[in-house]
Amino acid sequence: ICNAVGGQESGIRVLSSDNLIRENLVFNNGYSGICVLSAGNNTFAENVVHGNGAGIVLSSADGNLISGNRLYDNREEGVRLVSSAGNVLAENNATRNGRAGIALSSSDENVLKGNWAWENGAGIFLEGSVGCLLSLNRLFDNREHDAYDTGINQWDDAGQGNLYADFSCVDSDGDGICDSGYRIPGGFSIDNLPLAGGSRSLPRSVQPGTRGALPFLPPYSPSVDLLPPSSGPSPAGTGAPVMVEVLPGSGPWPWTSPMPALEESIPSPGGEATSPSALNLIDHAMVRAIRPSGDPEGRTSTFSAGDPRAYSWVQFGPVYEAHDLLWRWYYPDSSLYGESRGRIPEPQSRGLEHWFSPKYWSELEIQGGLAGRHPGEWRVEFYVDGEMMVAERFSIV
Repeated sequence: ICNAVGGQESGIRVLSSDNLIRENLVFNNGYSGICVLSAGNNTFAENVVHGNGAGIVLSSADGNLISGNRLYDNREEGVRLVSSAGNVLAENNATRNGRAGIALSSSDENVLKGNWAWENGAGIFLEGSVGCLLSLNRLFDNREHDAYDTGINQWDDAGQGNLYADFSCVDSDGDGICDSGYRIPGGFSIDNLPLAGGSRSLPRSVQPGTRGALPFLPPYSPSVDLLPPSSGPSPAGTGAPVMVEVLPGSGPWPWTSPMPALEESIPSPGGEATSPSALNLIDHAMVRAIRPSGDPEGRTSTFSAGDPRAYSWVQFGPVYEAHDLLWRWYYPDSSLYGESRGRIPEPQSRGLEHWFSPKYWSELEIQGGLAGRHPGEWRVEFYVDGEMMVAERFSIV
């Protein structure tokens, strides 16, 4: 979990069963980013895999789960299955891979659901594979085919098929299902219930043609625990402040939320993309909770003693360099309660051009903590590289 792996024949090789491979950055490996050989019941989740020969390769590997991975700029496929059966590929994002976003060869009875594949050689490519179930996949602007299938497979399930940008869909009754089926190129498979909508279903900032280090599913950070200062009162179980590295992780981008534009990372004609050193703070808030996506929930300036925590949350535009982060929390009498520190690492150290719109936060424990016993108007200050960027007041009542 949470490794950066590059410069190998295969970045991660899995030869055994019952493993969890999660939140790794795997890049610039010769044959594959992740290679699974004759191993089953493994989970590959929320990995970022780019710039390899192929992204994730399963060979004679049955019964694995591949979910929520970002696969881009691999020379062959984002995901390749060879002689592998009974696997589930769900909600992966594959773009700008050379041969295909997802490719299956002689691999039967696999489930592909809710994947996005766009600007690849082919979106989903099935060769010599039968009995697979495919639904709710979104396939856009792939160079050769959005979908291709030489076998006989089921391309719809539970009343819904897949979405194809290269299909002229008519939805006369507006129910979201095309009026006619779509014959998959390559053989005899038919999607009887293709989804309507075309490329309009893609959020604006991931429309085909945009560019960026991570054009979708941006990184987010785990929270940085607030530690009271060693010179002041310390609740049980805590100690002196420590410096931690705030590593952008991975998690699904909330498609329904507003997304920052990518203009800053799109090269202008005849020029290179700009790399601003200054941070662009695009949003900040006091909130009651942080969603798994890293987005805030329950913006407020008033907390009760029964609230578990208060969070100071910030979001930046593209980040091109390393930066030090610092939060300072103050009691109602203006004395320092505590600090939390973190560091945004160099994106180049993880094989990326930049972090795309990362989110960070610090948390104050209220219920059961010292803060819950000190009602009044609190203050939190947020600093980047020693310069204060945000000062917010909030109340605990």
